[in-house]
Formats: sequence, structure tokens, C-alpha cells
Amino acid sequence: MEEIYILGKNSNLFKKYEKWLKTNDPDKLKALLLFSHSQVDKIKKNVDQDRCILFSLSTDASENEHLLLKLSKIFKEVRIIGSASIKSSVSDKFTYSNLKQNQYIFAKELNKRELNIRCHLFGDFRNSKRLGIKARSKIKDLHEYIFYPEISEFSQNKFYLEGENTKLFSLFYEKAEIFFGAKLTAFFVKMFTNYTYGYSRISKLKE
Repeated sequence: MEEIYILGKNSNLFKKYEKWLKTNDPDKLKALLLFSHSQVDKIKKNVDQDRCILFSLSTDASENEHLLLKLSKIFKEVRIIGSASIKSSVSDKFTYSNLKQNQYIFAKELNKRELNIRCHLFGDFRNSKRLGIKARSKIKDLHEYIFYPEISEFSQNKFYLEGENTKLFSLFYEKAEIFFGAKLTAFFVKMFTNYTYGYSRISKLKE
């Protein structure tokens, strides 16, 4: 059975995926070799190490770049769990979405140098009750991305849009962002309404 290295075994998303796997496809667990970000130095280059799935994300953008470079020298292929948050018009205003955006841009540059790196974009795996259009993904889509033998495209949208934006609230939100900024608007909408906010709020997607 093919061995697949997971980097970021302690991430909330991987833990959710691992739980799903135990119920839906337990035999696949045997193929996964689990490592945390701090254990990356324990991974030695080996001709049989074909694929690494990168869940891990540092709060230091340069550290994410260093890690990606290192993994690209160890593995024949690196697949990043990308985020639909980079498609938000305010992705550069929030720490997480900005980090994921920088990671995507750097990965794309490495891919242009003919390094075998993929970064498909996923939405929220939780069933949010908030109102408004949301980017959603299914664990099954993540499972296929991890185990599919060959992927040629650098990036694909592995999410679908769910929900609806009301015209009145959208107008209010856009005006509030102009006057108060993206972060403050997101804070108050999060605290005092049941609507989506920040980079999770979908109004229009960047290319």
C-alpha cells in the first residue's frame, strides 16, 4: 500500500478527517504516516516517499515558505490544503487568510519552477448556521484529494457556495467596511448578528 505523509497531524481539520476516516474507510489509515510541524526534521529523504499532504500552517509567513521548500526537496509531490478564504476581497486584512494567500502565491511560484506542488482550495467543513453565502466543502472531497493517484492541475476550487446574501444587509456591510474597516466591521457583525463576516463572507470571489 502506498504510504502518504501527513504534516500537521495536530490540526483541527486533520483530526476531523481522521475521525471520519476511522468510520468510513479505516483501511486507509494504515497508509498514513503522521507528523507534526515540529517533527519535520525526522523525515529523511527516501525514494519511496512519493507524497506529502500539508495541513500545517505557521503564523510566520517566511517559516511557511521555508517549510514548503524543504518538503519539495524530500517528496516527489506536495499537496497543500489550501483555503477558499484567499478568494475573499478582504483576505489581506486578516491573519489566517493572508497567511494562506501568501502560501498559495509562493507555492504557485515553486510550481512554475516545475516543482510538483498542488494547492487546491477548500471551504468550511463545519455546518455553520450563519446567514449569507458561505464556501463549503465535504470531507469526502478532502479524502479524494489526499488519495487520488495523480493530479495535474496546480489549483482547483474544492468548495461550493451555499446560502444567500440579503440585499439590505449586504449594503449595510459594505458601507460599514468603508467607514470602520474590515476588521472592526467583522468583529461587530460576529458579536451582534447571525450573518457571515470577514473572509468567510462571500460577496464576490477574486480570480
